[in-house]
Amino acid sequence: MQYTCEVVIERPMEEVAALLDDRDNLAQWHDAFQSWELLCGDPGKPGAKTRLVFGTGDRKTILVETILARDGPHEFVATYETEGLLQTVRSRLEALDEQRTRWTCSHELRFRGLTRIAGWWVGRGFSQQTLQAMNAFKVFAELQSPRDRRQ
Repeated sequence: MQYTCEVVIERPMEEVAALLDDRDNLAQWHDAFQSWELLCGDPGKPGAKTRLVFGTGDRKTILVETILARDGPHEFVATYETEGLLQTVRSRLEALDEQRTRWTCSHELRFRGLTRIAGWWVGRGFSQQTLQAMNAFKVFAELQSPRDRRQ
């Protein structure tokens, strides 16, 4: 299954990239984010592996992110693996002008094992969740003051 979502953020591309790169910001815009732990490699560089924990209530999801490629602030490609699912995400930033950035995320989902049976049905909710998270980041980024953005 494949899908693409995009949002336009009222911030310069370099600022958007810096906010996205800072893992400590995740808790400020992603409601389900709980923690992250670098497993190996240099943070943010190809080959790095990070354990990400998301959850609400009694439900917890642990993802292992592996960075495949990075082209400065313009493009980031990674896989996210959990039991029964391998997801490849291509995240692209494009400066529309000096103050606006288009953020596009393309996802490819590969269901494995028993999740293959229900994957086509449950997979439909992934695009809604992705767009919801991207819009939450957009609100977070646009509310940052100039002083916050320089840190």
